[in-house]
Amino acid sequence: MNRALEVFDRAIIWILVAMMVLAIVAATADLVWVFAIGLLSSPFDFLTVTELLDVFGAFLIVLIGLELLATVKSYAKEHRVHVEAVLLVSLIAVLRKLITLDLKTVPPATVLAVAGLVGALAGAYWLMRKSVRGAEHSGDSTRDR
Repeated sequence: MNRALEVFDRAIIWILVAMMVLAIVAATADLVWVFAIGLLSSPFDFLTVTELLDVFGAFLIVLIGLELLATVKSYAKEHRVHVEAVLLVSLIAVLRKLITLDLKTVPPATVLAVAGLVGALAGAYWLMRKSVRGAEHSGDSTRDR
């Protein structure tokens, strides 16, 4: 029974990795397409602010996909979910939404909620990094004694 669950776990991980790779390739192709169309559309001029926001949003989608793929690969190797990586992906996703948000049409309460979410995720990420560094330093000092 235990062996069957391990095989099932491995199969699901490989399916997830394959789907993530396809999603990242598709998102990268979309990014190239949006960027190229924006540059080549007439008049042959620089990208507008709206087009730049579309490009940045697509770029961040690719970055989120790559981070998620790294998280799945890490889980496949160590059978552990790295909270730091999950926090980083979450922070990037919320910041992507904030960057592409049209602040003229969004209610102020939504902007405050997104700002609170960014603050909470950034704080959690900072605390995680601080605790990891503190554990590394305390481990180093006990080895030197």
